[in-house]
Amino acid sequence: NNVLWYFMNSPFYDASSNNQALLQYASSLPPNERTTIFNNRVAFEEALRKHYPSGRQFVVISEAKKETDPWVVQRQNVQLDERRERVVEVEATYYTIGGVRWVQAPSLREVLQTTRTLLDIFTTIQPLTTWSPSTSHTYLPPNLPSKSTLNPTTTTTNNSTTTSRAPSPTADSQLHPQPQTTTTDDTTATPFNESLLLSSFTLTDRYGDEFADENPLKGEPGALVFSSTAEQVKARNKAAAATAEAMAHAAA
Repeated sequence: NNVLWYFMNSPFYDASSNNQALLQYASSLPPNERTTIFNNRVAFEEALRKHYPSGRQFVVISEAKKETDPWVVQRQNVQLDERRERVVEVEATYYTIGGVRWVQAPSLREVLQTTRTLLDIFTTIQPLTTWSPSTSHTYLPPNLPSKSTLNPTTTTTNNSTTTSRAPSPTADSQLHPQPQTTTTDDTTATPFNESLLLSSFTLTDRYGDEFADENPLKGEPGALVFSSTAEQVKARNKAAAATAEAMAHAAA
C-alpha cells in the first residue's frame, strides 16, 4: 500500500513535482513493473531517486507503527552539487490526523514568531491587571471611567464656559471668602458582590466553630498527618462540655 497515493489527493500536493512525472513515466512501463512502483512505497521512492535525482519531490520520512500514529511526509527540493551529491532542502512537513486528514506542520520560524508575539502580549497586559479581594485579578478597573475622562476636550470646553459665566467677585466676597467644599471620589470603592458575601456567610456557618489547635498536625513537611481523628476531637469536645456543665451545676 502506497500512502503517497492518498497524499496526492490533498491540497498540499504539487502536480508539477517529480512524483507526478514518475506517475506518467510508470504508466508506460510493463504491467508488473508498473504495479510494483504504484503499490509499493519503497519501490516508488527508489524509482523517484533513480529517474529524477533533482527537483521537488514528496517522500515519507516516518511511518505509522499503529493506527493512531501519524504518517509524516516531507516536501523536499533536491539539488546536485559539483560532486553530483544530493543536497536536500526541506520546504515543508505534513502529517496525518486520525489517518484521514493531512495537515501542514508549522516551521521553526513560525513557532518562534508566535512565541515572540505571545511574549509581547503578556508583557503588554501585565501592568494592566488590577487586584481586589472581591474581584481578584482583572484586566478592567472595577468602575469604568466617566464620560468626562473619556472626552477631555468636552470637559475642557465645559469648564471654560462655566468659568466665563461665573460672576465677578464683589468687595463683600473678597472680605468674607466662602469656604471651599471638597468632594469625595468613590470611584475607587470596591463594588458590592452579593455572591461573595453569601459564600462568606456559608463558610463561616460551616467552619466557624473549628479551630486549628483542636486537631494539630504532626510529622514533617511532606508527611504531615492529623494527631487525632474527627471522631476523637468531637468526643473530647463533648467530654469537656459535660465537665464544664457539671462544674457549673456543682457551683450552683
